[in-house]
Amino acid sequence: MSAIKAPDPTLACVRLVLIRHGESTWNLAQRFTGWADVPLTQRGERQMQHAGAALRQAGLRIDVAFSSLLERCMHSAKTLLEAAGTPDVPIIVDWRLNERHYGALTGHSKAQAIAQYGAEAVQTWRRTYRAEPPPWGAEDNHRMATDPRYAPLGLLPSSESLAHTVTRVNDVWRERIEPAVNSHQTVAVVAHGNSLRALAMQLEHLSENDVAQLEISNAEMRCYQIDAGDAFSLRNVWRPAQESPLSDVL
Repeated sequence: MSAIKAPDPTLACVRLVLIRHGESTWNLAQRFTGWADVPLTQRGERQMQHAGAALRQAGLRIDVAFSSLLERCMHSAKTLLEAAGTPDVPIIVDWRLNERHYGALTGHSKAQAIAQYGAEAVQTWRRTYRAEPPPWGAEDNHRMATDPRYAPLGLLPSSESLAHTVTRVNDVWRERIEPAVNSHQTVAVVAHGNSLRALAMQLEHLSENDVAQLEISNAEMRCYQIDAGDAFSLRNVWRPAQESPLSDVL
C-alpha cells in the first residue's frame, strides 16, 4: 500500500489513525517485551518525529490521542503530536491498550525462547490466535500487582494469547475510542503491535488467521475513513522511509 503523500486532500476524510510506537530498546535487541516498560531508542524517537511530520504535511490534524500506559507508547504519542504541530492535543492513557502479555517469554530473545521451549512452540505462541505462552512466575506477578499503575485493577494477567488481547482492546474501543470518533473528532491511537492488530481485526473484519499473520511495523500508521454506511475502511498505510529490519511484533 502506498505511503501518505503530502499534501493529500483525500485525507480530509480520515477519522482514525492507528500508530505503532517507535523502535524500543528491546525491539532492537529482538527481545519479547510485552508489559515490560522499556524506552525508545534514538531511532524510535526519530521514527515518531517523521510520522508526526507526515501528518502535518498531509494536513491531517489530530483532536485526541489514546495511548497505552507503557513508556514507549506515551513517549511516542508525545513526540508524534509535537512533530505534527499539535503538542497540546490531550493524550488519554488506558492500560487496556498495552502490548500482549508474553508471560515467561518476557525478556527472552527469540533464540533464547527457542532454546528453552523449542521452535515449534515459540512459533505457535507468536503466530496463532489462541495459543498462550507459559505464565509469569510468582515473583513477577507480585511485582506487577504492587505497581501503583496496576494496583487498582485487581487481578491482572500473567500471560495472554492474542485472543485475550483482542477482548480487552475491544472493551476500550467500545467504551472510549469509538465514542470519540463518533463525536466527529479525528482520533489517533498510539499502541503496540498486538493491541493494534486487535483494532485492525475489528475495523478491517479480519479472520483469526489473517490477524495472527498481520505485521505492523514500528511507527507504521494505518489511516481509516468512515464510509456512508458508518463503516470504517482502510484509507492508507504510512511507514518510515528507512524501515528497521528488527521491527517484528514482539
